[in-house]
Amino acid sequence: MTSTASINATAVVPWLRDKALNVYTQFGEDGLIDAVFDRIGTTNKECFEVGAADGKYYSNTLHLREDGWGAVLMEKDPEQWQKLYDTYNGDLTDCIIGGVDDLDTTLYWTRLRHEREPDLGVIDIDGQDYWLWHDMVEYRPRVMLVEINYHEWDAVPPRGESGQAGLAAIRQLGNDKKYELVAHTYCNALFVRRDELA
Repeated sequence: MTSTASINATAVVPWLRDKALNVYTQFGEDGLIDAVFDRIGTTNKECFEVGAADGKYYSNTLHLREDGWGAVLMEKDPEQWQKLYDTYNGDLTDCIIGGVDDLDTTLYWTRLRHEREPDLGVIDIDGQDYWLWHDMVEYRPRVMLVEINYHEWDAVPPRGESGQAGLAAIRQLGNDKKYELVAHTYCNALFVRRDELA
């Protein structure tokens, strides 16, 4: 069941206006992600989500996984991970427990070992999202969704400390990595790799 009840999204590009919609997401990310792939198409229907919780609660990938996408789901909290593993681990989904310091190395030992350009990457860990994406160089998802601190415009938390980066800081990081910001919600920034928009 889809909902627009908690939409808090801003389209940066005109083709994402009025596309925000929730199936499982919190602020309209499901609809924005769908609209991006309607525009650029899919190549492998593979994704990863860091901070996947139980795999359902405000999931940014469950809508896609229910449509047959493969996924690597990572969760640090043991209780949430156990729910995640019990419900979703299987042929199309790898469930990884623990904190992630190096996404390139972690992803190498998963189903994405030979897929360095998954269609979607999600980093949603309430903390070091900026640095986790900053340090990811071997893997270049076509689309990235990265958590932000909406109230701290250009803040970048010190490496290893708690705190979210602001939208301006994440946007600059995306720009440096050759991604274009196409939309943002109250807590997430959505990027498309520039070569996919050409």
